[in-house]
Amino acid sequence: MAAKKKFVNTDPLDIDREKYFSEANSRLPWWFIVVFGYLVFFAFQYTSSHGGKFNYRVYEKYSSLAQLEDSQPVGDVDPLFALGKEKYALCAACHQPNGAGLANLAPPLAGSEWVLESDPSRIIRIVLHGLQGPITVKGEQWNLAMAPLGESLSDEEIAAILTYIRSSWGNEAPAVSSDTVAGIRSDVGSRSMWTAPELLDVPLSSE
Repeated sequence: MAAKKKFVNTDPLDIDREKYFSEANSRLPWWFIVVFGYLVFFAFQYTSSHGGKFNYRVYEKYSSLAQLEDSQPVGDVDPLFALGKEKYALCAACHQPNGAGLANLAPPLAGSEWVLESDPSRIIRIVLHGLQGPITVKGEQWNLAMAPLGESLSDEEIAAILTYIRSSWGNEAPAVSSDTVAGIRSDVGSRSMWTAPELLDVPLSSE
């Protein structure tokens, strides 16, 4: 009598589900983790570039980069402002193109009380002779050094840079004349870097 053949189930859908979904087989595939990680990364990049509150280039007063750009002067541009915008490249590496500053490097210029003083005497001194030691800007303490630029920039160039800074990124302060810069340069002469307490002792015409 012939031996009876043993039935073997070859149906791929008929599986031992308890064995298949064991702890070993329930782990996520490596390729799924990699793909998911890339999706999260690109989602963060997109949000950072297109969401105003996440974009480091957008000053806090605005909700998007478009609003920031719309706030910039349009129409006929004053030659002093145009020169200042060009020369501001010397400052942008630290203070950033949008004037928002950079943590552990340089304080913001946008909305800075030092920039917005109607009398620019103090900010002119900072550019001419540099700044060292602690200083408070917009309620935040900074303790870094800024190199003097008086030797490398003319009175007109310093006036142009400050005029640009004082009327950009939402700042609204009067223009700075080259005569004002020249007068301070002549009065102060050569000296070491300023400190914040020394600058606060400088009398302003508005005080």
